[in-house]
Parts: sequence; structure tokens; C-alpha cells
Amino acid sequence: MTKKVLNLKWLTLATVLFVAFSFASCEKDDEDENSDGGGSVSSITASNVVNSVSEISVVKAEIYWEDNNYVGQEDVIAETLYKNSSFTLDLPASVPAKYLEPFWDEEDEEEMDGITVSDKTVNALFEVELGAYDKDDEKIGEFHYQSASDDEEEYEYCGAMWVYVDKDVTVKGQSKDVDEYYNEEYITNYNLTLKKGWNIFYFTETYSYNESTEKEKYTSTISNQKPSGVTLKWYFEDYSDYGYKSATLKSAKSSPEKKIFFSKIKRNRK
Repeated sequence: MTKKVLNLKWLTLATVLFVAFSFASCEKDDEDENSDGGGSVSSITASNVVNSVSEISVVKAEIYWEDNNYVGQEDVIAETLYKNSSFTLDLPASVPAKYLEPFWDEEDEEEMDGITVSDKTVNALFEVELGAYDKDDEKIGEFHYQSASDDEEEYEYCGAMWVYVDKDVTVKGQSKDVDEYYNEEYITNYNLTLKKGWNIFYFTETYSYNESTEKEKYTSTISNQKPSGVTLKWYFEDYSDYGYKSATLKSAKSSPEKKIFFSKIKRNRK
């Protein structure tokens, strides 16, 4: 069996937003300063960042979007100082419409079979990257909030993301898909209650392999509720570990966060 190792963004390093570069074990419940269980979250607090380096000076919340000519743009919507391997970043209360994209469109219909969305007119910002900058204002890495365990027969990944919506919306239900060619099964459970403004949601994926059927199974849960028995930790991903210093401009239209909502993660994992 060849196990597929999960990258949270399931894309190449040049276009990834949250690369799962290092993991901590899933442990007992721990108080989550960023968790609210379903309300608006406009502040991101990180402490005791794992793999932190002294070169980090500033943290910036960055977004990637396309203008009316479909040209990729990059903007900073918030920033804060980084001290003692910690930071608190206050996100703007509102987000300009030019940064938002439809939460739902017609091409999502097939992907969301079995899922109920309370308001399909909602617009959202799915793509927020927490960039780390040095004193010369050069981007040297990024931050991720995650936890995972790994063994020979089962793989579990847990991570958190921030999304902005311009209306309240709920997403409930379960989607299933079977890839007969690769003998893989994908199950995604949605239990989201998003309030107008910023929200945090948790993405958990468990991998298992059935030796008798040789089938690989990925079971995902996307929810506002922090998974029980899981401790999320903040990690710094140093770009120099991969031989590059600055991020490549990304297209908001191919936002990996939106793909998580619409069960498209498998297409980038093969």
C-alpha cells in the first residue's frame, strides 16, 4: 500500500496556501483561544509557535483575488508585530465586495449532492494566508493552525481555517464519492453555521486502508465545532526549507478553501 500524505492545500508548494509541513499528535482537548463554536471570529491569536525563527518581525493577513480583467492581485488586509513566538491579528470588520466570490455556483451542484445550503446567494472570502515577514519586509514563510497523527494503517489530519461571509449561512449534510479507477472512497460531512463576518471552521480527515478490498477511504468532517480529543498547534513554515523566499501569486478562482467546501480535494491529491 502506498499511503497518500495529505497536504492541507493539496497543491504544489508554489501555489499552496497552507502546506502541511510538520505535524503534532492529536492529544487531549485543549482550550482553543480561536474557537467560538459557530459565531463570528475577527481576531486570530497564536502563541508558542512551533518552528519559530528569530527573523520573523511582522505577520500579514494576505488575500489573492482577480480584478475585472482576471488578473491576479495580492492585498494585505491586516498586519501585526510578531513577538516571543506569538501574535494577535485583528481582521477588518468588513471586507470589500471586490474580494468576495459566490459561495455557490451552478458548477457546484453535482459536487454538493446530499448537501443543503441555506442561502445560495452568499458571497465569501475563502482565501486568507498568514504570511511571515522579516525586518526588511521580505516574506520568509507562513503560519498554519493544525494537528495530526500518522501510523501504518490510519491517518488523521486536523486543521483550522478562517472564512468571511456577507450573510449568515448554514451548510449541512453528507456527500459521497467513489473513484473506481483508484479504488478510493470519499465521504465528507458538513456541519457549518457561519455568521456574517469572519468565522473559523475545522477540517478533519481520517484515512484508512482495507487490506481485504485494497480500498483507501477518506472521511472528512467540516464543522464550526472543534473536534474532541484534538489539540491544534501553530506552526511556522519556513520557505527557505523549500528553496524559495516569496509566494507565487495565486488565482482566487481556484481557491483551495472553496474546494474543501465543495468536495474537490481528491482531484489534487493523486
